[in-house]
Amino acid sequence: MSYPYNPSLYSEEHELFRETLRRFIRDEIEPNVDRWLDNHGIENAFWLKAGAAGILGVDSPEDDGGPGDDFLHRIVLAEEIGYSPAGASMAPALIGDGTSEILYRNGTEDLRRRWLPGMVKGEIRFGLAITEPISRTPASSWPKSRPNSRSAAPSSTRSSATTPPMAGSTR
Repeated sequence: MSYPYNPSLYSEEHELFRETLRRFIRDEIEPNVDRWLDNHGIENAFWLKAGAAGILGVDSPEDDGGPGDDFLHRIVLAEEIGYSPAGASMAPALIGDGTSEILYRNGTEDLRRRWLPGMVKGEIRFGLAITEPISRTPASSWPKSRPNSRSAAPSSTRSSATTPPMAGSTR
């Protein structure tokens, strides 16, 4: 099924990325998604392939090891995942790559240079923690993290954190 979109938003570069992404989804995601669901995880080799294909950290600046593409590349990524039968299962993992965007927009220069190149290559996977210490929203009612958990959140803050496996990182 085709989704109506305004082609004037996208350049030829966006459409080339769309074709690359469609092939990657067809060849690397759709044949493997059932196994990943059964195993409750995605092999590290997938993330390295995704990095090599140029679909991670798509809008990270070149100075920080990224391809330097614009935010519309993330929109193309979301659209193409949505078209795939594997989309509902894979969207959280691939959209979770948005942590690279959070890092490049908000991190210090040192943090960006240390972590973004590995994230873009698929060597390093990051998770996102949400904390709302004084709010009455659902996040504030989540259990406190434990000092020895994989969460980086302080134990005095109510939080939720996810940490995907890292692909052979030594950092």
